[in-house]
Amino acid sequence: MAVSRMTLADRYSGKDVRLQTGREYGHALVLANQAIRDTQAGIQDETVVAVWLLGLYEMVSVVLTHGRIRVGSMTLEEEWQSHLSHVRGAMNLLRLRGMSQFTTARGEKVFRILKAAIQMRLFILNSVTSKDFDGLEIDVYQDEHEFLPSQTANRATAYFHRVARLLEKIKHILAAKSKQRAESMASTDNLLGYGETLDNEMQGWSKDEPGWDMMLVHGSKAGTVWALYPSHAEYHFYSFWVFLYWLRFLTARFKLYEGLTELIKLPNEDPATGRRASSSLRAQRMSKYQNIIRTTASEIIGLTAYALGDVTPTGTFTLSVSARNPSRGFQEINVVAAMQLVIPLKMLQRSEYLTVTQKGAVDLAISHIGDGFRRQPLVLI
Repeated sequence: MAVSRMTLADRYSGKDVRLQTGREYGHALVLANQAIRDTQAGIQDETVVAVWLLGLYEMVSVVLTHGRIRVGSMTLEEEWQSHLSHVRGAMNLLRLRGMSQFTTARGEKVFRILKAAIQMRLFILNSVTSKDFDGLEIDVYQDEHEFLPSQTANRATAYFHRVARLLEKIKHILAAKSKQRAESMASTDNLLGYGETLDNEMQGWSKDEPGWDMMLVHGSKAGTVWALYPSHAEYHFYSFWVFLYWLRFLTARFKLYEGLTELIKLPNEDPATGRRASSSLRAQRMSKYQNIIRTTASEIIGLTAYALGDVTPTGTFTLSVSARNPSRGFQEINVVAAMQLVIPLKMLQRSEYLTVTQKGAVDLAISHIGDGFRRQPLVLI
């Protein structure tokens, strides 16, 4: 409904619909602000959900206006800071609630869903070199309440959590003073080795149970919009839930190797012995890490068509994106999956390790999602 209203506002050149949508958004902000200041209302399910939905509203707005420069448009950094404030607010509300606040099964479900969503955003938004979330973590990377009956899902979740904890250790080394950092050279080597081992242990992680593989799209792209953008339509999954776990895994892998790359850039001389790590070995590692970063980025970009709902679970393209379908401009998209992909794409957009071609592909992927929102059938209530 929110996407539909915002799309309607986006389509018309007149300002009436946009102003009405803006007024509703402003009213929602006022109500949410009042609720947050109320010690009782601030921890209610409705308040937490409202804060989260306002953040999603902002995200949809950013996607719809992607690539358009208007008076008052946010810069990329302002967009990023908006995401930061949104996650920080939701985190603080969850911290106020705590596990002991549960009074209903619905409240517990709200907590778990939002905690998982905050985990993902914290992980992506919190650069290994930043201090944006220092002191705000509420044990979001602890394993309790995260595990499911699926062995494969648990394996992906455990990897995500271990990478997050490793990045915290890397962050402390990067933030240390040069002398303290030099004294921790052995620790640095251990972290590099642990990070590589952590990733190597995930080889074939999706093979333990049927239906968990990320598969290549085998349908012909000819006659579809993706014939022009083949790199955005590479992969599909049997299940939306499998897509979510793969997205978590790929994001964790990308951030892991960004962190290892930052770590290996540090001066490599041991002050006690004067020993230096081999420069050729460091160069090889750096090259390996950056290749993995770029490969993982390409895999995330390749999820665009599936996230939009243009690829079926069997790996063929839906008839709605075929040139044979005269109404192809108005088919529904998978709004939830598309929104899940936006933040990882924004992560890629800010990375310094992607190629120029990949940067362009990321920009195009975000534009595709915005176009997908615009082609949604309007829901007028």
